Amino acid sequence: MVFSLLCLLLALQSQAATRVLYLGDSFSKGAFGRTLDAQMRAAGLEVYTSVTGGASAYDWLPEFGPTSTDIGYWEKTPKKEFRIGRISKIPKIDELIERWRPQVVVIQGGTNMYSVLTSKRRPREQNAAELERLLDRIGQIVTSSGARLYWVTPATAHPQRFSPQLQAEMREI
Repeated sequence: MVFSLLCLLLALQSQAATRVLYLGDSFSKGAFGRTLDAQMRAAGLEVYTSVTGGASAYDWLPEFGPTSTDIGYWEKTPKKEFRIGRISKIPKIDELIERWRPQVVVIQGGTNMYSVLTSKRRPREQNAAELERLLDRIGQIVTSSGARLYWVTPATAHPQRFSPQLQAEMREI
C-alpha cells in the first residue's frame, strides 16, 4: 500500500498537476485517507477532498438519484475542513468536478464496490459487466473534463469476508 501511494504521488508531481479532487468512501475517512490527503498537500498539490462513508459508484454518478448516508462525510479544501455524521445528499462526481475544476481525480473505491460483484439482482455473470459499466461511466465524466483519473483499489480484505478470487476480480476490473 505504501509503495502504491508513493507511485501515485510521484505520478502526480511529474505531471505538474496542481489541483486534485480526492474522492473516497469510508476507507478514506480514517488513517488511509488522512495520510493520502496530507501527503498530496505536502507535495504541494491543491487538494479538494470529498469522502463519504458507505459511498459507491452508484452514489457518485449523476444518473442515479440523490442518496444519503449516516456513516459520515469529510470535506477538506485549501480553505476549510469539516466532518459531519450524516449527509442528506452525497455529492455527485460531475458537481465536484464543476465546482473545483481538478486536473487530476483520485478515487479510492473500497469494499462497497464488492456489492456490485456479489449482487443477487442479476445473473452472476452480469455483475462484472455492471461494475465495468459504472467505472467506465465515472472515467468518461472525469476524462471529458480534461482531468486524468487514478483509481485506488480496495485494500486486501480478510479472505473470509471477501474471497481471494473476488478480490482478484475487483483488481482486474
